[in-house]
Amino acid sequence: MNSPEHHRVMISAHRSGAELGTAAENRRPTLIRAAEASYDFVEFDVQRCEDGIFALHHDDYVVIDGKKHQIESLEYDEVVDAVGEVPTLNEALDILQGRTKAHVDFKFSSPDELYETPAESYEVEATRLVVDTMGAENCIITTMEDKSVRAVRSWSKVEHPELLVGLSLGRNTEGLGFLSAARLRLSEVFAESRLKKCDANLVVANKDLAKLRLANVAKRAGFPLLVWTVDSEDELQFWLEDPRAWLVTSNFPKSAVEIRNRLSQH
Repeated sequence: MNSPEHHRVMISAHRSGAELGTAAENRRPTLIRAAEASYDFVEFDVQRCEDGIFALHHDDYVVIDGKKHQIESLEYDEVVDAVGEVPTLNEALDILQGRTKAHVDFKFSSPDELYETPAESYEVEATRLVVDTMGAENCIITTMEDKSVRAVRSWSKVEHPELLVGLSLGRNTEGLGFLSAARLRLSEVFAESRLKKCDANLVVANKDLAKLRLANVAKRAGFPLLVWTVDSEDELQFWLEDPRAWLVTSNFPKSAVEIRNRLSQH
């Protein structure tokens, strides 16, 4: 492996403040805290409310009166009433602008008919906001939806060819039948066809899938590799030393920085 002197793996703060617990993640105080810590990237999750407002929240639902309601069916104020303070995408970008880079993870998709004209998709609408605020060189877009990657890349290849847009591989298979789960996992482990069809230019891989095969897939394709979510000291040390990795996402970015600094001294 190359020495850290020649290869510096960057670090992304997962959900902006995940180490403080789910109540703190994707919130203004933790965004500010992460931005002030000068991590290479700050990651946050974006949903789209029914009124068109892009809001930071990991799950695609909130609980109201004991029942789950999909965020896409609720107006922004209803989401705030249900869970408390929720930053909008614009607010999050304003916090990060000029301080660090934004790792924006889309948790929504568009109606199928909008993909016929990708520039009209919700994903491209949100990406425009991100790029206009941060600059294409200061952000990355990730999503688990092939169609979302394809839409954003269709637009960005013309407008901002330097923008990195990644297909996240490693979806949770809970609730799927055995055959469906097996097919999904095989499509992720052997992801070359999916990556080509959606035109991703960034490989975003769960740490176990990255170690199994996807790190080498990214290397052969000449794409940057983002590894998620790496928390243990042993795993952090492994990936922060691995020349195939470009960016590592961690719930404990402060520890990740300390490990990286220690490795750089050897």
